[in-house]
Amino acid sequence: MTYKFNKKITYSGDNENVLNFIIENSKSVSDSQRLSEGMAAVVGYVPTFGSINRYDRTEFNISKSDNSIVLNASLKYVTTFWFWLFFIIGAFTYIGWIIPVIIYFYHRGLVTKQVEKIIQNTYEHFNSTNPIVIKSEDNDQVESKLEKLFDLKNKGIITEEEFLTRKSKLLS
Repeated sequence: MTYKFNKKITYSGDNENVLNFIIENSKSVSDSQRLSEGMAAVVGYVPTFGSINRYDRTEFNISKSDNSIVLNASLKYVTTFWFWLFFIIGAFTYIGWIIPVIIYFYHRGLVTKQVEKIIQNTYEHFNSTNPIVIKSEDNDQVESKLEKLFDLKNKGIITEEEFLTRKSKLLS
């Protein structure tokens, strides 16, 4: 099965910066990462014992438009030999066949959420690094208020929309 994800990011810098960010963001949650020829490949999200039932590979690439980029991700998620072995052995029992199926679908949910999280982190990072001009005398106050807003958003007290609205009011 192949899943496609797309996210438009307002960023006009180098594509390699975005791909390197994805690689770094993926290191703690995947088995291997590779950067080559304008593409980042990540294999083995959320490695656990149940991972022997499936193989996943996500390829990230970028297409440019005006002052933005579109981050494209293609997740390939397939069963492995071990899935079918456990499935066939389980088929000789009353409900044993369902265990590898449950593990497979549970892990599919984990992997797709992880890919979505990487894309969202990338979006937030590169949209927030756009240059913002702040008056020098207000710098400390604005910076502390931005930090407080960011903490409120991370704790789930305010939504992303509220965060962006308050941030734009604070910076204008």
